[in-house]
Amino acid sequence: MLAVLAAPDRRGVGDPAFEGFTELEDLPKHVTREIRRFFLDYKLLEGSAVAVVGVQGRAEAEAAVVRSIQIYTDNRERLRAGDADAE
Repeated sequence: MLAVLAAPDRRGVGDPAFEGFTELEDLPKHVTREIRRFFLDYKLLEGSAVAVVGVQGRAEAEAAVVRSIQIYTDNRERLRAGDADAE
């Protein structure tokens, strides 16, 4: 996984435009700027404020996925019950 956004399509194949990239630093700087801009615009369209303080690489992305799975596992029942305070 290159970053959190990397995801296979329905056929289980990743985006060929990113084939061969294994670390965030391998990407052209313009691509990371496009990703940053995507999130800024996405939140703006939601009417939410967001501050992008940096772009983190593969290790941080993998750690974020692990943390998210743990948070979900720890709060699964409350989340399924619709408890907005589940964390």
